[in-house]
Amino acid sequence: MNKDVKGKTQWVLAAWLVGIVIVCSSVANAVGVAWTGTEDENWNNSNNWLTLATPFITIVPTAADEAVINNSAVPNLPVIVDGDAIEIQRLTVRVSGVLTMNGGSVNMTFASGRWRVGWRNGDNSFMIVNGGTITTIYTLQVCEDRGASGYLSISNATVSIGRGIALGATAQPLQTGGTATMILEAGTTFDCSSLAENAWSSEVRPNGTMIINGAQLNLNASMNVYTGGVIWVNSGTVRSSNLIIQGEGENGLVDIYEGMWRVSSNVVSTLETYVTENKLVGYGGGGSVIINFDEGTGTTIVTAVPEPVVAGLILISLVGLAARTRKN
Repeated sequence: MNKDVKGKTQWVLAAWLVGIVIVCSSVANAVGVAWTGTEDENWNNSNNWLTLATPFITIVPTAADEAVINNSAVPNLPVIVDGDAIEIQRLTVRVSGVLTMNGGSVNMTFASGRWRVGWRNGDNSFMIVNGGTITTIYTLQVCEDRGASGYLSISNATVSIGRGIALGATAQPLQTGGTATMILEAGTTFDCSSLAENAWSSEVRPNGTMIINGAQLNLNASMNVYTGGVIWVNSGTVRSSNLIIQGEGENGLVDIYEGMWRVSSNVVSTLETYVTENKLVGYGGGGSVIINFDEGTGTTIVTAVPEPVVAGLILISLVGLAARTRKN
């Protein structure tokens, strides 16, 4: 490609990118740098990036920049690999953006460090993390507007969030539709409120779904679940300072399978009320929720067993009681 043609292509592409993500570059002290994928999938290749403000230049985003991944139709999709040590101010995956991380590290511990997957109305964004380390000083936001969709899957990774997780749209959005899905797979340790001075609560909002498949999720603050938001703890452990289920749902807003939820206070009475109201269920409503308070650790432990197991335990207890009766 000659220089004139390449230059014109960059100007046209820049104008198109600005039209899509102009709101991303309006944040003070953060320059938007958008992925173009012009040459390959290498994050550290400057020819794969273009600034969102004049003069439009190719530059790899740095600690002063917001990296914007914003269209799956680009020639090459970005892939972060082992050996990549990325330092940026913010990461925003939006529009139809797709980002894959197979290792390496992403560090957003600078001023207003923020991580967003799916943001505004019309976004349909994906981020797949298969390994590596992610650190951000602020929050993780998956879909801020109801008209946005965001999908985040994390496996075999270590994540540290300075504040909390906001999964799904705000409570009273102007837009409708959209989904926010977050899946934490085995091998993942996810710590929240680990870098901020004050712990921030995490929220699963009306269009949010969180699935725990063997991961360790340490919220270090309260989890709030609203109507339309769902948490499945299929396996693994969730730890929080409190569990507040504000919404109502036919099949439960928090569903425990083989996993465990540990709350660092005595909330047995509250959680038992949630069970009665079918807000907290086991095995999709086909099992029983077990709630115990460990005085030694000051922790309320929530697990679940399927109904056949409960029936078997009851039968064993009855048999034991009968044996003791006969012996007496």
